[in-house]
Amino acid sequence: MSRLKFFAYDPDDTEEIRLDKIAIFLVAGSCTLAGIAWTAMYYLIFGLSLTTYLPFLFVLIVGISLVVSHLTKNHIYSIYAEILCIIYITAFIQWSIGGVFESGFVMVWSFIGPMVALMFFSFKVSRFYNIKDVL
Repeated sequence: MSRLKFFAYDPDDTEEIRLDKIAIFLVAGSCTLAGIAWTAMYYLIFGLSLTTYLPFLFVLIVGISLVVSHLTKNHIYSIYAEILCIIYITAFIQWSIGGVFESGFVMVWSFIGPMVALMFFSFKVSRFYNIKDVL
């Protein structure tokens, strides 16, 4: 846990901001690792196709946002990238597979976006990230 405190480290951060930075690093980092597995799984099923490239796009965007957040010492880049990618990329994956019913497990993934929004924003702001409002 002590190594996680160095993500986007700023000596002026309060303990609450420090915990937010650790939380977004854990969420975005684990989702990025899952995105790599997801890309490999779709490659085995669909070969090289749009459906395969979408989770890889997720990995690139969120991975780059983690680097930018660390370099700028501002974790807000990772928060927005994570939420927007979870919502929109999963919606595009559902569309590329053929619809909501055919995409199965992708539906579970799409609920992570609103949950992450609730972790970092007020309920009023988080409502914008509600999946039913997006789709």
